[in-house]
Amino acid sequence: MLTVRDPIMRNDSIVPTETGGAAVAASDIRLFEVQRFSAKKTIVFIIAGVVLAATWTRAVVKGGGGGGPEPDPEVKLTPPSGGG
Repeated sequence: MLTVRDPIMRNDSIVPTETGGAAVAASDIRLFEVQRFSAKKTIVFIIAGVVLAATWTRAVVKGGGGGGPEPDPEVKLTPPSGGG
């Protein structure tokens, strides 16, 4: 399979560039596709990304504490007893 961007038609052949290259006879081409911009697909993709980000953020904020109770900031650690 050969992919050519911006081909040029010369006589009965398709040439990849203006300066030349390996020409392909038009009769040898079975499939010709043109890539186009799709506004609908782009909008759906952006909406899906926003929904995914919002869902992920909501899940992180709800479960944010790690599951355990918060430690009391007033509790102080006592030094170990014994001496040396």
